[in-house]
Amino acid sequence: MEIKRATLKTKDIKSMKHFYTEILGMSLTKENKESFQVSAGSSLLKFTSSNVAGKPYYHFAFDSFKQI
Repeated sequence: MEIKRATLKTKDIKSMKHFYTEILGMSLTKENKESFQVSAGSSLLKFTSSNVAGKPYYHFAFDSFKQI
């Protein structure tokens, strides 16, 4: 299965951006006050802090990814 784009919600946009761009080294492709998007191989992963209910938690893994 190939995921082209996914949008995930978070209450802590700053920490998520730091983790995905600085720790994992993913390329930042878009950013605004309440969201950011990174490339993960041929997929786009967007995080947003807009309209977040509760404390969303996700667990997923990348087999490998190549920066585009």
